[in-house]
Amino acid sequence: EDMTLQSLFDFCKDNTDSFVAYLHNKGSYHPSRQNHLLRKFLTKAVLSDECQSIGKTDSSCNICGARFSMLPHHHYPGNMWAAHCSYIKDLIPPKDFPQHMNRLVHSIDEKYPGTFKLRQLSQFGPNLGTGRFAFEHWVTSHPDMKPCDVYTGRYRFGYQGITRSQIWEPQLQHAGWIPYTGFSQRWQPSVGREWYCGMGRLLEFLELYGKLPPKESFVWAEFRNPFSECPNAIEYPTSTNGTHLLSIPLQSEMHKVHAMFGSLAIKEEESESKSGSESGSESKSGSESESEDDRL
Repeated sequence: EDMTLQSLFDFCKDNTDSFVAYLHNKGSYHPSRQNHLLRKFLTKAVLSDECQSIGKTDSSCNICGARFSMLPHHHYPGNMWAAHCSYIKDLIPPKDFPQHMNRLVHSIDEKYPGTFKLRQLSQFGPNLGTGRFAFEHWVTSHPDMKPCDVYTGRYRFGYQGITRSQIWEPQLQHAGWIPYTGFSQRWQPSVGREWYCGMGRLLEFLELYGKLPPKESFVWAEFRNPFSECPNAIEYPTSTNGTHLLSIPLQSEMHKVHAMFGSLAIKEEESESKSGSESGSESKSGSESESEDDRL
């Protein structure tokens, strides 16, 4: 898989105006009815007029497949998709991506000890998109992604919910039409819960690519308001005197996120009284989050 993806990446680097599709014989080494159904399902989606249109008439997406899933990591289940080379060319080379994900795990745990517990999560590759699952995560790892999908049914990821009928009508839909909670009903982490919410998504983008998603990204819209699984909201950075600001509450304290380039910084609190009141509310959110984790 790494060799094929690397060839696709190399092609896109030299042909930035092109449009590519990534398909493979899913399950050929482990033949089963489930793999057969999934392979036909994913292939139909990628080759549909709707997915192919993003390379011709629709510029609101730069990746398309049957289903874009937010959990356990951003990915297209089964790793079949179509994409613009103008997007693919900016990704980390796939041959290097697993190593970048491994470095991310150690870097984040060193910067935020005891908070995300990525080393523990990474022991099972699908949790983070590490190991062989890094290649499935690769195409959706960049903050500039504009993912779309075309299946309107119940399927989320894995094998559960795959349609047995190939008689379904593809419809182009933008990421976010299924909310985070639509995926978390299927899967929730026992530790490191915040990693899967807005803050974790932003930290991963910064660690891998040193930049945040554009303002129109679904990431900002999805996590701008708190909800039970993700009590800490995120806001798109504003600019004051050339300094970019990002407010990220993290378990009752503010952590500075340093980018290697640019001037990204945490928005400092305006007064001690405000800090005290916000800290109190954040502490409550943190304790509530911990009690929910204990129940999982």
